[in-house]
Amino acid sequence: MKRSMVVAVSVLACVVGGSAVVLGQGQGTLHEAAGRGDVAAVSQYVEKKANLNAADSRGYTPLRLAVDAYSIEVVKILLDGGANPNAKGSDGVTPLMAASISGQKDVVDALLAGKADLAAKNQSGWTALYCAVMMGQAEIVETLIKAGADVNATDSSGQTPLAVAQRRGNAEIVEILKQHGGTVPVSQDQYGAYGAGGMETSPVVGTVSQLPVDFVIDPNMIREQLRKVGALDAPLKAVDANSESEQRAWAARRSDNRTLLLRAVQKQFEDEMKFVKQVAVTEKAAKTIKAVDELVAARQNRYEHIGDELREQRRQTLQESRDTMATGRGRATTSRGTGRGRSSAGGYTGAAGQDAYATTTQTRTPRRPVAEVNEPPINADTQTQAQAWLAAQPESKGELLKTSHELDVIEYARLHEFAVEENAARTDAAIMGLLMVRAERIAKIEQKWMEEDERMQRMQERTGATGMQGTQPGMQQGTQQGARRGRR
Repeated sequence: MKRSMVVAVSVLACVVGGSAVVLGQGQGTLHEAAGRGDVAAVSQYVEKKANLNAADSRGYTPLRLAVDAYSIEVVKILLDGGANPNAKGSDGVTPLMAASISGQKDVVDALLAGKADLAAKNQSGWTALYCAVMMGQAEIVETLIKAGADVNATDSSGQTPLAVAQRRGNAEIVEILKQHGGTVPVSQDQYGAYGAGGMETSPVVGTVSQLPVDFVIDPNMIREQLRKVGALDAPLKAVDANSESEQRAWAARRSDNRTLLLRAVQKQFEDEMKFVKQVAVTEKAAKTIKAVDELVAARQNRYEHIGDELREQRRQTLQESRDTMATGRGRATTSRGTGRGRSSAGGYTGAAGQDAYATTTQTRTPRRPVAEVNEPPINADTQTQAQAWLAAQPESKGELLKTSHELDVIEYARLHEFAVEENAARTDAAIMGLLMVRAERIAKIEQKWMEEDERMQRMQERTGATGMQGTQPGMQQGTQQGARRGRR
């Protein structure tokens, strides 16, 4: 069975270990046998009443490892032996989600027969149906819907499976979902709830880019590709090692660091493109070199646009904060005596909030349009990215990471097509290798987020912070500091 592509941020984090069939650690040979798809060995452990739901260092049970090993036989043996079909790994993914991602229809059927939970969600709020839609698995989408999956279950950002299918341009899945009552949520705000919204923007041209249907990312295939061309492992590791600053910027969740994060993301992208171009030059892959140069130029324009919008959002937020504080001071002064008092500008205010010379005490700086009137329209990809950056909250960058990486994969896939067309095997291996290590980095970032969430939860439990459940990471600390300032 052809293994399906791993694309989105959280999907990549879910399967990057499984695709390489990394064996469980410290849990004995049952996990190893399941990870190998060893029917005889797993059967022996089932007969000996071994613990079929023990988790390895990543929270994976033998059943999850069997799914990742594409072994329907071992999956059935474990289910018949009493394995829990709904056990989640540390990534929040159930065996049914993993099978839906990788396109294993027979495994999906077996798990559904074993009472797998269709409503279970991972850390991004994705159900198995959502995962199948993300990966373009039309047959599995139909199977899950017939089994009772909620076609309108939303993820953590409020998106439905139909919205995802439309964004990816998958007409077949769009039709399936619509036939079963799939809907698209109505956006309440152009930029989301965080910070100043509703800013003027340039008109958008074009449509959002879509990933080629036949583009596949398989870590095992990529490693074999790298082995064949040789001499790329060391420079690939060097480029990946330079991503530490980007990883730290993604992991930071205590304050708004989006401007710094944008610069870190830009630098890492440029380092990766420099690596690809160097390899392409040695192979004289002219079309690929030209495509790299064009992509770098387009990205520079995109990052500049996003940076401008982030700075404008920050300026507006600060201005609104100043206006609010000034208004509060003005009310406090005019409430004394007969209704006349000093304004913040030093004059005397009357009941209408004006000074003795009939000038207003507060002037609101008008919002500056992000783009000038004569500026050319921005493309849909840049607009989508800008919206994601403007809506991202410091403590919750998951949706931004997913949106950013999805476009990275699409644009790298274009470079891959040029390299294949020119028979530039080493260049193509470099491109695919970068995608593989990117997936691994994303898994690390999400793991850090999860560990921080767990630390915050333990801290709340130790301090007896009742009533704090549901707060975002990093918010409790700010609340406690504010309370201390108030007591002072």
